[in-house]
Amino acid sequence: MRIALISHGPPDDPRHFSGTAWHVLQELLRQGNEVKAFHAKPADWTLRLAQFKNRLSLKFSAQPHHFESDPWVLRSRSRRVNQKVCAFAPEAVLCIGMPEAAMAISRKFPLYIWTDAMHPAFRRAYPYYRIYYSQRDSRVLGQIEKNILRRAKIIWLSSEWAASETKEDFPEVAERVREQSYGANLEHPPTAAEVEQFIAARNPAEPTLLCIANEWERKGGEAAVETVKQLRALGCPAKIIIIG
Repeated sequence: MRIALISHGPPDDPRHFSGTAWHVLQELLRQGNEVKAFHAKPADWTLRLAQFKNRLSLKFSAQPHHFESDPWVLRSRSRRVNQKVCAFAPEAVLCIGMPEAAMAISRKFPLYIWTDAMHPAFRRAYPYYRIYYSQRDSRVLGQIEKNILRRAKIIWLSSEWAASETKEDFPEVAERVREQSYGANLEHPPTAAEVEQFIAARNPAEPTLLCIANEWERKGGEAAVETVKQLRALGCPAKIIIIG
């Protein structure tokens, strides 16, 4: 199958979106699909306009204007990606991550979206979203996402929570929402036998917790540390490894 892979960052960069888009690209290629990843930077003038809007917003409303919510920035970037996608002429477009990346993708290509959550759910779940994105920005993003979801063939969410939230926020597309978790993003996944060996080598009397948290508060870093403290208070010599 001929597939165009797009995202809110470079899909072919292993560092983008925790490597999710890159690993999806590798798996699609392993399965024999013809896949190309596309990304583009927005026009410079749209970024300057967004910066100007941010200064005005801070001055008159004390709320920021996030450039990732600016429709001019998003549309400019998506239009440039669309030019490349049209030249490739795919059978389908797969958008990994923020659906805003598909804002200007031609409707002649079937669109599929796979993401972790939509903006309204993020705003409710994470306090810092209510700091970085003004109420107006959130309304704009919500409308942009609604327009994109309406044309998507299938909308995959990576968790039951995100799928449920999406159905409630966008009931008109609820029948096309599916739950589909991401993989482990391992370039060389271990075999089933190796996994069994890893499990057998554990010492249940001294559990070790692994916490991967690039954004400490959002990823629950404090909860992980508190868990280890409580285990130790109960007499269990638990340890924690933190990466991030």
